[in-house]
Amino acid sequence: KKITTDKYLLKRKPLLTIKSFFDHHLKQFSTTVLGINENKVSCNITQSWLNAYPPTAFNPVHKHPNSIISGVFYINCLANNKGGGISFHDTGHEMFHDIELPYTRFTIFSANLHHVEVVAGDLVLFPSSVRHSVNLNKTTNQTRISLSFNTFFFGELGDYDDTTELILKQE
Repeated sequence: KKITTDKYLLKRKPLLTIKSFFDHHLKQFSTTVLGINENKVSCNITQSWLNAYPPTAFNPVHKHPNSIISGVFYINCLANNKGGGISFHDTGHEMFHDIELPYTRFTIFSANLHHVEVVAGDLVLFPSSVRHSVNLNKTTNQTRISLSFNTFFFGELGDYDDTTELILKQE
């Protein structure tokens, strides 16, 4: 795997339009999926970088510490049987990890592995704490390219009266 040395790519002027696209979807994800009050907190991109996976490259199971929501934007994709997409591991709720429940079907919340197929132009957002991996590039002459980023919340977290208030301001 190859990764850019610059880990703040989305601060570059030529990429501000695509950053705006990501910001729009982050806002939707954090308010609609997570139920965050957008009047108090915003989810902002912190670091961003390009990944290149030439033939035989992969990324083992990992997660993204010091981040709330992570994202991957797919620029050049591979076919599924050649190692395309992203795989999420142990996505089920922690409470059920040691219990074998009689599922009638597996969902992203009950599966040990959930694979997401992607095409160029797809943006995948997910909680940064979810373990994920990138499959082995099984092609002989194609490179998988993606732009990844991490985020963090800024604004007023917690509650003053409950002594949990934390005010984080972005630079």
